[in-house]
Amino acid sequence: MQRNALTSPVAWLFAALAVGLASHLAGLALYARNDTREPFDASQPADLLIVAGIALAAGSLAALAILWRLRVSASSREAAVLRTAAVPAVALIAAGAVWLASGVFGDGRDVDTIAVAQQQHESAPEAVQTPVETHADHSATPVAAAGQGEPHTHTAEVAVTADDLAAASALVAALKAHVAPYEDIAAALSDGYVQITQDLEAIAAHFVRMDYLDDGHELDPERPEFLLYSKRLDGSWRLLGVMFYAEEDSDEPPSYFGALDAWHYHEKLCFTVMGVRVAENAAACAGGQFVEKTRWQLHAWTLDGATGVFAHDYAPITPGAFPAAIRSAAAELRAGQ
Repeated sequence: MQRNALTSPVAWLFAALAVGLASHLAGLALYARNDTREPFDASQPADLLIVAGIALAAGSLAALAILWRLRVSASSREAAVLRTAAVPAVALIAAGAVWLASGVFGDGRDVDTIAVAQQQHESAPEAVQTPVETHADHSATPVAAAGQGEPHTHTAEVAVTADDLAAASALVAALKAHVAPYEDIAAALSDGYVQITQDLEAIAAHFVRMDYLDDGHELDPERPEFLLYSKRLDGSWRLLGVMFYAEEDSDEPPSYFGALDAWHYHEKLCFTVMGVRVAENAAACAGGQFVEKTRWQLHAWTLDGATGVFAHDYAPITPGAFPAAIRSAAAELRAGQ
């Protein structure tokens, strides 16, 4: 009777452990297939399987440890100490497993490097910094229709002309055609693009072609000064878009498409062989190149998923399913040869 009473709960707990691990692995597999989705979403089956699976497995391990502590007799003082320590140890491991599982939805990038994009960039003037994507959540307050007594609703209007739309569309079409070969990052490196930042959250890794910076071409789809790449879950580098760099260092940003293009600049950047970070002054950037203020810059995202073609951030990597790149792309390609 005692053996049956012990064996039955053990068998059930091992079954629960197996189900938990299987659910966790299934959730990870589903999550890996979707590499452009936002972080944890309780309505997504993959997310629920990941967290519920690891929680079930951890709970089963804890229960097995407790059962072992209560039911198995001590044969020595060492065995008693071992069993006594097993319960809190497994509990700590279980809690840590759940905490680590929640971290699968982030990308582990260092907060100091993220500050380059999110805390130290200055916005363009209000008239320019009004891309289409910033007008998605306006209040739908009823407004009296012209010439009618009935109310109607609408979102805010953006001052964009037909010529602006046509010019922006033509630029994006030409840009996509030109950068298509650079979907292979080796082609970009071969053509002279050099990585100067790490894989930054929301704005990716920046690869610059130095001979394009002062070539007299501004917003030229065939001569983008920067290519923007981020690393996918499968380990590959994916081209997300480009960044154009203004020819002149001016107080007012360029404007080609009215309210559609949103230029920005950064301040107090320190570029080193390790990437880019924020520094208060040149002295704090010893061994690197200090940039007090960059020229105006414009992102143009060629991969679907951005909230706007010219938006500053690329939403799927905020933080999204893009793992941080530890080594530079060139170093990874050399290692793979």
